[in-house]
Amino acid sequence: MAELTTLIQILIWGLTAGCIYVLMPVGLNMIFGVMKNRIYMISFGIGAALAAAAGTMFGILSPFTPYMGTIPGIMAFVVIIIGGLGSIPGAIIAGLLLGLVQNFTIFYFGRRRRKLANVL
Repeated sequence: MAELTTLIQILIWGLTAGCIYVLMPVGLNMIFGVMKNRIYMISFGIGAALAAAAGTMFGILSPFTPYMGTIPGIMAFVVIIIGGLGSIPGAIIAGLLLGLVQNFTIFYFGRRRRKLANVL
């Protein structure tokens, strides 16, 4: 994740992706030559590749059922709320914090109450 944050802050793609959200209400994207559709496609491709990698790793560890993404989806939502929407360092810190809380919950209260830590 540190590499992704560095790439977003250094590469021209990341800088223009940040400019799209600043310039979009004013309508200056086309004047400055920012091709927002290309940036959207690149961002979607990176997000889809990361989601596919995470789904593959999660599929290896658990059996395939129709409800297998419910708990990771709730955990991802909690991480987004704690870390802040659009903040990659905040998401990393929130993910580590959620993992620590879950592990302490398992240690002190048992494995059955692990999912309770996500809600609290």
